[in-house]
Amino acid sequence: MSKGEKAIRRFCRTCQGESSAAVQSCPDTHCALHPVRLCTLAPLPPESRPLRAIRCYCMVCAGGRDAVRQCTAKESCDLWSYRFGVLPATFKKVVSRLRKKRETILLPGMLQ
Repeated sequence: MSKGEKAIRRFCRTCQGESSAAVQSCPDTHCALHPVRLCTLAPLPPESRPLRAIRCYCMVCAGGRDAVRQCTAKESCDLWSYRFGVLPATFKKVVSRLRKKRETILLPGMLQ
């Protein structure tokens, strides 16, 4: 089970009053986490992958992309670290790469 799946499982248990049985019988089929809430070993369709499901849920919960970026539920939400739809380590690498100052590359013929 991946870290994202574990986060979904924790989130769903919290939502359902810490009851695993309630998570299994959850009636909210409109929730983006519903298809992945049980964390089964069966292959999931691309639109139901855990990190994508978390991203979709966060977009609905927060109300849009900018609101997801500004989300302050870090302490109270098990999904917060995955809200961008990628693993936290991947997100940190992308951000550091984007913030890194780029070197100017001169092509041959521009060296004059």
